[in-house]
Amino acid sequence: MTQKIDSHAVTFTIRHECEQLAETLLAKHRNYGGSAFQSPYLQPLLDPETAMKVRLSDKIARLQNLETGDQDAVGESRLDTLLDIAGYAILIRTYNLLKDTPKPEDEPVPEDTPEKVEIPVGVTVIQEDPADERILPSTETSEESTPAKNEKTRRFRIGK
Repeated sequence: MTQKIDSHAVTFTIRHECEQLAETLLAKHRNYGGSAFQSPYLQPLLDPETAMKVRLSDKIARLQNLETGDQDAVGESRLDTLLDIAGYAILIRTYNLLKDTPKPEDEPVPEDTPEKVEIPVGVTVIQEDPADERILPSTETSEESTPAKNEKTRRFRIGK
């Protein structure tokens, strides 16, 4: 007989695990300098998606070893490995969603773009890169409004 699990506990745990996964992925993305979205240094002809699939395959092999009772030598648990597998799935999905997205500098700037952009209610800023000195097209109206080369600007990507 299987144990019945409280649906509120399921909802809470799913949300918590997704938040933990997001925090882990973002921290690793910073620590590794975004390398998951680049060709590996030692295999420059390998595209990033294939490299991520290789790493995912390694994690699945690790899970199989852990489930057969092999002792883990580095102290990572079965649950850690499952989180890594979910993480690589999200990275592969993210790569596919973004790989054909034009970069801001590739997008044409509409002439009627306002100087200030108001973010509507319900829209969340999902990325801020204060080190990036480029301007999104939506914040540039003319050559006069372009900041000097040494002036810092903020770049945002927004989504619903």
